[in-house]
Amino acid sequence: MAKKYAYWLQSGKYSMLQKAFTMFFGVLSFMVLARALTPDALGVWGLFLIISSIVETLRNALIRNGYVLFMHTREQSDHAAIEYAAVFTNLVYTLVFIILFLALGPLLDSTFNSPGLGTLLYYYCIILVVLVPFSYLEVFFVTKMDFRAIFFMYLVRNGLLLLSTGIIYLTGIFALTLQVLVLVYGLTALAGLVMGLIMSRAHERMSITRDNKILPAFISFGKYVFANNLFSLVFRSVDSFMTASYISSTVSGFYSTCARITNLVDVPSQVFADIMFPRAAQVMKANDRAGLKRMYEKTVAATLTFTIPAILVIVLMPGLIVQVLAGSKYMQAAPILQIVVFYGFFLPFIKQFGNIMDVLNKPQVNSLLMLIFAALNIGLNIVGIHYFGLYGSAIATLTSYFLLFICTQVILTRHLSISRINIIRYTVDFYPVYLNLVKGFLQKNKKTAEAGNQEV
Repeated sequence: MAKKYAYWLQSGKYSMLQKAFTMFFGVLSFMVLARALTPDALGVWGLFLIISSIVETLRNALIRNGYVLFMHTREQSDHAAIEYAAVFTNLVYTLVFIILFLALGPLLDSTFNSPGLGTLLYYYCIILVVLVPFSYLEVFFVTKMDFRAIFFMYLVRNGLLLLSTGIIYLTGIFALTLQVLVLVYGLTALAGLVMGLIMSRAHERMSITRDNKILPAFISFGKYVFANNLFSLVFRSVDSFMTASYISSTVSGFYSTCARITNLVDVPSQVFADIMFPRAAQVMKANDRAGLKRMYEKTVAATLTFTIPAILVIVLMPGLIVQVLAGSKYMQAAPILQIVVFYGFFLPFIKQFGNIMDVLNKPQVNSLLMLIFAALNIGLNIVGIHYFGLYGSAIATLTSYFLLFICTQVILTRHLSISRINIIRYTVDFYPVYLNLVKGFLQKNKKTAEAGNQEV
């Protein structure tokens, strides 16, 4: 049985470590900031992180999936042109967002009732320049399936961010303001880039050649993935922005607390999404639809083995979790957390649906679906917030997730005959595999210890 699931467990080792450390550092950083900042300032910082996450995720969507797919499905002679297409697209994308943030910074302050947000985005324009090579190296390592390099890039970036904010808060050498935070955020991104450059030495240098056929094809594919992720991020972020806009940034701070905790539940789906796409591209190159079906079912199942226990713990102990992570001044978030945590159950199904549509060369299907549901979620949130406030936003978004889940499963059943029964069976099957791995690890350590004692 262990061999059947070996790919999902072994390939995910460094990707899981990267996400686990990112989650761990993120939780500790959040614990520091929740105690160092007022709810209002935390709400503004939370909106900044959402915006920066949207920018970085959209860049990834525009470049990564196309880069990985083209590298695995095109001839070796096209690789230099694919490199050029990725670099060119990255630079143009960055320039567009720099112009947008410089022009719209003050407007965002007033729109989201978040004084200081525009200033943070001005600083972020400088950070975006650093993120051009950072993001390129990340997608390059994904193509090489070198998740170890990505792990060390993010270990340095996120580890130094936590260390810096922790030292400033504990020593009080100067005030931990939003401006200080964004400067530290930028410097740690630069440190992560340096680590990526060091790790890239292990790989052969890629040449770059312009090709008037590859570049349009690359952008054409990327635009659908970009649109899909844009609508997906609007779908996922609309509740945070609308609570800030319709209520206040203080209330958004409470909602941000829930969102940060819910993101912990989403970590497994991010890990397995990273692992699945390059593997799925290889399977589709062989035109193996049955293999693609099994891959979707096993990926979702592997994700659910971690997601379901996390949801149960949070639902049963929301107050304790909020108290530990954010402190007593955010206890109002506990009842909301019991609702929003259920988003995490639907995310594995929805995220892998997007990967499958990309591999099937049908990214437009995903884009259209996410556009429809982003609009639906906005409408439901307007109604929910108007009648029920913060609770209404959470219930509206959960309803949207459920309806989107139903639609994705109908489409996948039509294209690949996906079986929910198989997903349940695989989910159950994974637990004995984990148990055997733990037993094997303990037995190996026991034998090593016994051998050491005999030598002594």
